[in-house]
Amino acid sequence: MKKHIILWIVLAILSLTPSGFPQDSGIIMPPAGRQAALNDPPVQMERPVTWLLEKLKSPDVWVRVIAAKELGNIKADEIVLALIQALKDGAHDVNVEAIRSLEKLNDRRAFEPLVNVVLDSGLHAVRFYALRACVTIGGMDKTASMVEEALLNKKADVRRRACEATAWLASVYSYKDKSILDKLVKIISKDKEKEIVDEAQKALKRITAQELPDSKEKWEEWWKNNKDNFAEAVNPPVESRLVDSKLAEGQKYAMLSDSDIGRIAVRESKKEKDEEKDDAKDDGKEEEDDDDMPGAYFMNREEDGKAISNRQNNVNPRAQKAIDEALNWLMRHQEKDGYWDCVKYVKNCTDAKKDDTASVKSNQYNVAVTGLALLAFLGAGYTHEPDGKPFGLPPGGKFKPVVEKGLEWLVSIQEKNGSFKDLPVKTTPNMFEQGLAALALCEAYGMTRDKDLKEPAQKAIDFIVSAQNPGLGWRYTPKSDNDTSVVGWQVFALKSAEVSGLDVPASAIEGASNWLDFVCIEDTGWVGYQQPGVGTSAIAAVGIMCRCLLGWRADSPFLQRSARIVAEDKQWNDKSLNYYFVYQATLAMYQMGGKFWGDWNKKMSDYMIGVQIDKGCEKGSWDVDFAEHYKSRVYTTALSALSLEVPYRYLPFAR
Repeated sequence: MKKHIILWIVLAILSLTPSGFPQDSGIIMPPAGRQAALNDPPVQMERPVTWLLEKLKSPDVWVRVIAAKELGNIKADEIVLALIQALKDGAHDVNVEAIRSLEKLNDRRAFEPLVNVVLDSGLHAVRFYALRACVTIGGMDKTASMVEEALLNKKADVRRRACEATAWLASVYSYKDKSILDKLVKIISKDKEKEIVDEAQKALKRITAQELPDSKEKWEEWWKNNKDNFAEAVNPPVESRLVDSKLAEGQKYAMLSDSDIGRIAVRESKKEKDEEKDDAKDDGKEEEDDDDMPGAYFMNREEDGKAISNRQNNVNPRAQKAIDEALNWLMRHQEKDGYWDCVKYVKNCTDAKKDDTASVKSNQYNVAVTGLALLAFLGAGYTHEPDGKPFGLPPGGKFKPVVEKGLEWLVSIQEKNGSFKDLPVKTTPNMFEQGLAALALCEAYGMTRDKDLKEPAQKAIDFIVSAQNPGLGWRYTPKSDNDTSVVGWQVFALKSAEVSGLDVPASAIEGASNWLDFVCIEDTGWVGYQQPGVGTSAIAAVGIMCRCLLGWRADSPFLQRSARIVAEDKQWNDKSLNYYFVYQATLAMYQMGGKFWGDWNKKMSDYMIGVQIDKGCEKGSWDVDFAEHYKSRVYTTALSALSLEVPYRYLPFAR
């Protein structure tokens, strides 16, 4: 009882503190001053430094991310040094926010460490934002000089990234230099590393706007003929990659709100000694080392988080009822063993519709729909723990045994290598199903810190990593091929694992990033399915969300272009309802924010709530209107609920 009284006192203090920080944290920041800090050059605030610097060392990834963002609004020597140190943080989201904050602070001490990031980081987004910060802090000539020097480096990876950086300097800043061009042509002629030669040719095409074939002879000839009249021969790039003001019109790139920071403060205060830990000491029990709090990444699923997200994101007031009805339908159609069956769920219906009895010819995707169904409960904040444990989650109530049985079934069919086989239907793992099952286990662990789930969740992630095509992505069969849709589910799972404190090797994230770099057409916004080119609007949405998870932010020109492709799709609910597109588009538009989210959120939520079945055994479900792939009412209902839950499932971290 004592801990609850303390907690409510803290909440009361927060509600009275304009900044959203507890008074005793040392942070005094009036709303007007903090808003100015978000919009104007950084200014000195009164005593926020110590608390934020402490949070920059938190074991919770997302607390570190938020701290890195906020520190960019405060001028202080120790902040610059701490942010430089954060460039070495193992979480790429922390790296990105530290880089963006260093760029805002514009301190010259950060220049050389940022150059090292440009040349050393394995992640595309991290390198790009570091280069942009270098230009801001050190100027174009100094940055270009460092990049040119790196073109001659003995390390192959450094030379390759230097080639990439020269292309960015040209396309973002229209920078063209005769000496750099000369070195790139020499790389094509003499370098023995094919990847470096390929990157040098890409850079030359970007710098010169010449569409020459990939041939050293052709480039040598072109350079010989044009070297002396360099200024006339080199045309401007086809299209700059700076943010287009028209693309960005109506967008809002704000930091997390005061209420988000306040909730972080509440969470951190909860981590102090509470009554349970005191009792454990008194009883002679050893304290557990693991943090028993859910990750900050999941805090919009908590009861106060939902209320805040509803206000901040203009969530449809009818959405919660629609979600509850969907969860009730899923609860009624769960099998007694804990899973959901694509076909046989109809035996739980009192008056099943005809289309249900023929919806799927086999139960080959039971693992997938079970993962989706569990994610729908978890997205609404319901777990297998009693009474809303840990702090802030809604009480499980009637849904607690549903989630508990579903998780137990997934664990029961997990192989020693971490894969999931719903035998006798399957003899080999399916990576689409693997991604969804792993995602469900990781979210359940991240939300509850249930130690019984830690090993199964980690094993599921380990199998995803082992099944990855080296340096690239995934397809349905382990180590077979790549496709953007399957890559998307694996990236979702890897990110949830990372923020839940599980082990995710950097190579897995870098490989996924490499695949997205390969299929994304930077100048158009299109994302390919298995090859670069024009894919579907659904795949474009997957690309947006994946790139956000891989470090890119909503002010990226590519993401802006891609978001327009998604926003302009007029066929998602034309003759049939494309549930997959609805979910992926909602994830993407939520991260993009501004007008993208405002327009999509209204039309999507109004439509989805309007077509939800409101009577009979099907009450709370969605009809099987999309004829392809996983045509099952379990699938359509779980995905629809997840679409309405997006503002709860994730923080708007990319805005």
